Amino acid sequence: MKKSRRKSENKLADSVLKRRRLESRRRQLDEFLSRVHDDEAFLRMLWAMDAIEDGDDRSQAGWSWFYRPPQELLEILNVRGKFFHKWLIETLANELIVVNKARNIPGRPSKIVDCHRLEAAVQAVNLLHKLEDAEDGLTLRRVSVFTQMHRMAQRQFPWQRGKVTRRAFYRSSFLYTFPEAQEQFQERYGISICDFSLVAFSLYALFEEYSGVKLPFDVSKIGIDRAAGERALQLLTVSLPEAQAAVRKFKAISTHTSYTASVFRSSPIVRFPKVLVAPVPDLIIERITEGLYYDIITKADGATARDISAKLGKVFEKYCYDILIGYLSEFDIIKEFQYNGRHSPDLMMLQKGKIAVAIECKAKKEPIVAKFGEEKEALHSPGIDDLAKGIFQIWRFLSHVRRGIARCAHGVEKSVIGLLLTLDTWLEASDGQRAEVRRRAGELADLEGNIIGEDRCPIALCHVRDLEALLACASDQDVLRTLAVASTPERQGWTLEGIYHELTDAAVISKPDPFADRLNDVAPWIAYSSGVRR
Repeated sequence: MKKSRRKSENKLADSVLKRRRLESRRRQLDEFLSRVHDDEAFLRMLWAMDAIEDGDDRSQAGWSWFYRPPQELLEILNVRGKFFHKWLIETLANELIVVNKARNIPGRPSKIVDCHRLEAAVQAVNLLHKLEDAEDGLTLRRVSVFTQMHRMAQRQFPWQRGKVTRRAFYRSSFLYTFPEAQEQFQERYGISICDFSLVAFSLYALFEEYSGVKLPFDVSKIGIDRAAGERALQLLTVSLPEAQAAVRKFKAISTHTSYTASVFRSSPIVRFPKVLVAPVPDLIIERITEGLYYDIITKADGATARDISAKLGKVFEKYCYDILIGYLSEFDIIKEFQYNGRHSPDLMMLQKGKIAVAIECKAKKEPIVAKFGEEKEALHSPGIDDLAKGIFQIWRFLSHVRRGIARCAHGVEKSVIGLLLTLDTWLEASDGQRAEVRRRAGELADLEGNIIGEDRCPIALCHVRDLEALLACASDQDVLRTLAVASTPERQGWTLEGIYHELTDAAVISKPDPFADRLNDVAPWIAYSSGVRR
């Protein structure tokens, strides 16, 4: 009894200590940001930090923002390597917006953050690190470290993969510009996706070099009329009061600074009276690539959203088919077919005439609560059921083939595997969500009946960017080997590239991009995109 009471008292004391530490860290960051009396200058400082992080040609522009820093500080940063991570810069921009400014008291010296000093940039990052660490300390009392790993992966991995690539432009343009999507966008915003993307990319190109773009922004040089240019700016920019309202709403429902929604995902540019500032220019590209999903799906009304969502699902299947036939020459890829009122999996990879991989494609985006929420919240996402249904559909088809219900012209390999291929980064680094998806798939299979053990083939789970990366560097047989290993319990959650590099010592193959000459077809405005990174 005494031991139990002592243990309980120790836990309570530890909790109180961690909460006090959190309050102290929050106060320190807020006090620092409250002494920023020029929000425009601070956001430009964040732009400079982002430029330094990018390196190459941009780094010189970033360094030129700051006064000459102390040599000791430069040496420390040089030793630490990457320091101004883009996800931290984005978070700092959101934090700045909602902090109340410190008042100047007459007769007393006031401390104001000098945004041209590198020390201020380093201090901002360090204070944010301390706050996030303190929040982790409390969060880990109620959630597992694996849940935190999932949230961390969802926050950081997309930045590490890169957002400004030709592949991202091609994928998004292919997926989100089918006729119904273009019509929905035009009706809602009064501008075409093509013109919107061109204005956005033109601004991005300027922000690659400059921390601010003067207003008015002349769009006539890129062949856009003034009215369309203004509509594009309405979508891309946000005033400080508008941003404050949005961030406060996000923070009201968030339990962790690191995993709070960002206003810069929908409006990546801050609009001041005389100038535009984009603290993280890559988010402009995010807005005209993955961000288009929310314009055509989330912001549509019920019936329209359902119709466009169904159409997007078919377009995504076509995209997945194209990348498979574009990169793989040793396999035949067949599309879905109907039998007895049922449907086969969306795609199948055939090896010597037999089904080696059965693929279900899922085009829904993962909601914020599933990406960044605590696990109990994430598991209530309706998308989890949709993923489970995808696995169940593969198993049911294999059962129907075995029982002769599905009259398939192709046999099934004994080592057949399933692949659940998602558009978004569902389940990345999340053991809990993957286990729940499989559990629900098992329940569906049990309810269906006659789906025996041999029908319930191993399932690999991955998102399309992960598959693209594997296809671009591995031989056909290594692709199959990698997918097979990815379907095993021991490698669930690993990236396909990571598994591939573990499996083979062979030199990485650099395959030509099968869509290199199609980019202008799906994104006509791309003629202005000579600066897109590969």
